[in-house]
Amino acid sequence: MKNANQMSETINIEQAVLDNLRILSNDKQQEVLDFIEFLVKKQSITNT
Repeated sequence: MKNANQMSETINIEQAVLDNLRILSNDKQQEVLDFIEFLVKKQSITNT
């Protein structure tokens, strides 16, 4: 279970990602999404 500090840090990271994502063009936003999906898939492979 995350403590309050970890929750705050997670929210700050999520907010920073969203803030920066909104600045990017649609093409760059798609690249970000593709990279995130790659990382999620990579993580699921290493966790099995």
